[in-house]
Amino acid sequence: KSSEIKRDDNRRRAAHTAAEQKRRNAIRVIEINYI
Repeated sequence: KSSEIKRDDNRRRAAHTAAEQKRRNAIRVIEINYI
């Protein structure tokens, strides 16, 4: 059962990391467009 929780936690962390990456990419694109 704890392995299920761990897997779910990994999925959530992966989703959070992907969202963070997208946000950074968006900020970088905005900075490039405004310079």
